Amino acid sequence: FKRVWIVRHILDHNSPLLKQEAKELVRLNGGHWPLELNSADAVRASFHFDQILVSLSGTSNVDANNVYAQKVYDFVDVCVGYSFCNMLFRHDDGTIGVDPTLLNDVKEQIGGGGEDLNKKEDREVPIFIL
Repeated sequence: FKRVWIVRHILDHNSPLLKQEAKELVRLNGGHWPLELNSADAVRASFHFDQILVSLSGTSNVDANNVYAQKVYDFVDVCVGYSFCNMLFRHDDGTIGVDPTLLNDVKEQIGGGGEDLNKKEDREVPIFIL
């Protein structure tokens, strides 16, 4: 790895990932996330998707060939209230390195409020009701 990319999606009134009811509450709250949806369970209940497909394409620096990667994230793969761990570190000589063992590691967001990840194994495909 030479680069780490972070992709973010803002859950607002235009988000295709939210149920219409949640979008409307955000809109009525001036574009801000409403307090009544400010818990891990309420955020998860506001989602309206089964899968997210992430597809990347690029050009190899070695031989100029096209390279592709694709990953499907299911609804149960989403960890509400968590962010990915920083994979970057600085070597003693000052150069930056990447620790690929941290690729899928997450930590609870600042301020807490993350869902109980031990319960994720028991979760089934959701029924979308708000």
